[in-house]
Amino acid sequence: MNWCANRRKAPLSFDAGICLVLFALPALALTIAILMLTGRRKFLPPFVTWFAAVLFAVVPIRNFLPGSPPPGAWVDQALVPWVLIALVVAMILFFITWYRQTD
Repeated sequence: MNWCANRRKAPLSFDAGICLVLFALPALALTIAILMLTGRRKFLPPFVTWFAAVLFAVVPIRNFLPGSPPPGAWVDQALVPWVLIALVVAMILFFITWYRQTD
């Protein structure tokens, strides 16, 4: 009986960990983009590759969820759109910063 209780907690904690990663990615991207936009941090052009990699990593990270949720599951309706929108906003802020820095 105890084995079953532990087994149910493991996928739940893994789900929570994956969701935390999905929340952390846009939070970090927005933080970096805002700091560069406001001039508090130096503009670094190689970050564009990091933004692109993070943007395209969202779906594979989502697919790591235990049980491989079907398309349209709660994670697709609540979490993934927010993550993708926040990452796109971060990329837009990054490109605004790039435009301001160019001659």
